[in-house]
Amino acid sequence: MHVGVRWQPFGLKGCDLYDANRPLISKHSSYAQFWVSWSAVEPTKAHTDYKKNMSGYLEAIERAVDACVARGVKTEFVMWHCPGWASESGKSGGWKPKVGEYPAFTKRIAKHFKGRVDAYQLYHEVNLQGMMNEADMNFIMSEIFTNGGQAIRDVYDAEPTVPVVISTSGTSPCQPCPAREGLKGNGAEAVEDYYDQLIKNSELMKVVDALNLNISDHFNGYGMMDGELIPNCWTQYDMAKQTW
Repeated sequence: MHVGVRWQPFGLKGCDLYDANRPLISKHSSYAQFWVSWSAVEPTKAHTDYKKNMSGYLEAIERAVDACVARGVKTEFVMWHCPGWASESGKSGGWKPKVGEYPAFTKRIAKHFKGRVDAYQLYHEVNLQGMMNEADMNFIMSEIFTNGGQAIRDVYDAEPTVPVVISTSGTSPCQPCPAREGLKGNGAEAVEDYYDQLIKNSELMKVVDALNLNISDHFNGYGMMDGELIPNCWTQYDMAKQTW
């Protein structure tokens, strides 16, 4: 069992080294998780060339990753958002990418970090429509999870092979937020349908190693997703085990 922390490096001189040496990361965590915003990693198409024009955002993440590797701490990337140049709408943020652009992005990231990043979560809270506007559930499963995940696996499976864990996306506990197009209902009903659809997708399941589940308290300011208060994370974890 791995126990880790989310670490979002600021890229300020001395701060990342200080964080890397904190016992919470260097001693008590087996892994560190980094949220990797595609729109910040590659704000322009020129930033897709990491050797010649790496963004400052990615430079900060790379230094933090290297600090983890030096301390024997495993690393995980959580990808989300889309730069305007790669989206169908031309807008940056939570928008649907053009077909082929997301797998190309995950391939670039995987090639650059192969051997240093141990796990990839392909998106964040994708059960909500607002996290990727204009995309339906079929697009998420085919383009983001299957094609995006396969691009990473192809890189890590190429010689010299390196182990990697690829997972889907955690789910938001927001009851009133609009659910992803293609999901049944809202809130907990939509989340249950989300996992059912993933499990039934045999092509997707061949690519990923795990399905993510957010086990935070559902009554965390958004409203009770399942209609009643879940008192703690482990209660929700037990509920998920009984359901699936």
